[in-house]
Amino acid sequence: FQKQQVLREGVVGQIKYLQRYPAYARFAQKGVDVGGQQLMTTAKSLLDWLDHSQNLTEQFDLVPLSASEVKFTGYYTPEIIASRVYTPRFCFPIYRKPSAHQLKLSRDEVTKGALNGQGLEIAWVDDPIALFYIHMQGSGVLKFSGGERKVLKFSASNSYRFKSIASYMHQQGYLNGDLSRRAITHWLGENPSKLNEVLATNPRYIYFHLSDSMPLSASGLPLIAGHTVAVDTKFIPFGSVLLAEIPQFDGEGKVVGYEWRMLLPQDRGNAIVGQARLDLYTGVGELAKRQANLISGARRTFLLLKKSAPYVKIFKSLQADMQRT
Repeated sequence: FQKQQVLREGVVGQIKYLQRYPAYARFAQKGVDVGGQQLMTTAKSLLDWLDHSQNLTEQFDLVPLSASEVKFTGYYTPEIIASRVYTPRFCFPIYRKPSAHQLKLSRDEVTKGALNGQGLEIAWVDDPIALFYIHMQGSGVLKFSGGERKVLKFSASNSYRFKSIASYMHQQGYLNGDLSRRAITHWLGENPSKLNEVLATNPRYIYFHLSDSMPLSASGLPLIAGHTVAVDTKFIPFGSVLLAEIPQFDGEGKVVGYEWRMLLPQDRGNAIVGQARLDLYTGVGELAKRQANLISGARRTFLLLKKSAPYVKIFKSLQADMQRT
């Protein structure tokens, strides 16, 4: 019941998102190319389906996202131990947004001290690799001594394009075969002299501010562990609902099988490009991290659309008429 209620609240969120747009709006025109009214009708019909547990395929068409299976990865909200002040242990700074001309600094320049002594530090951490992944995620949770917790939220970036450190490590022969986050973290831990070299290959740098509330997804909706997915909205629209094969985990974070689950496209990611690419949000903290690291491979994935939608042609015609006037 609790899982169904979480999904129901998520579908209600999809409806709230779609209400921002006119019914004739078109979404994901490079990919599924659907109308706002079609997505809205699908989401509302899913609420009824969740309440009455009817046969899914009798009411909805399952539209493949891709001719091949869709590649999955996982992402999460990292937690990291932090200090309000610099110490020999907590010596890696998290910065607030600097002045406009300093925003142009690369990761390598910031790491080498370009912002030192300007009072821009909002916290200090003891794990530069974990901090790097907080930069990749764009948010995180800081745990201070005494039990205080604060949420790191994105404030700005230096606008550099994201570059994969996994690709660089593969090209250099540092890693072969397994390019997972777990393998990267282990190798960097074993080779600390290469840390700055590897991290600097991704010049993108993120600045944060502290908050008491959890970050929202790119759609403005709350992130829902196990259901929110990051997508490329040129191909897959926010406000839609997907059906996909998703790994199941035990209490230790091990994969014990697969299940069909409804997913909610609500977020974006720099590395999530094309119609055959999804990133599943797994939650907050260490267990979520282990689950995210385990999610990989390609699975069958479909867009759900309410059957029999003759109104689609009507709204296409309406949109064309409005564009001419």
